[in-house]
Amino acid sequence: MTKYAYPLYEVIWDDAAVETGWIDPSVALQNQLVTTVGFLVNESDRHLLIASTYSDDHVNATIQIPKGMVQKMTELGKPRSKREKGAPGATS
Repeated sequence: MTKYAYPLYEVIWDDAAVETGWIDPSVALQNQLVTTVGFLVNESDRHLLIASTYSDDHVNATIQIPKGMVQKMTELGKPRSKREKGAPGATS
């Protein structure tokens, strides 16, 4: 398995949904399951922070997902030490 500076995850979660038109309120509510794939760069007891891109000191294109909405998480790649050759910030 390839190693990255952060663990790589697939997160399946139930997203919030918005309807802007007139609807019948008796319509059954449905799950809005979505899939996010990215690097788990931070985590608290209530939230995950997933990024699509990282550099030595920064991350980009992040999404904060409330843990209560997460249905399933699958680790796709393990993190590596920043001192390993080829890791961001590593010296050759």
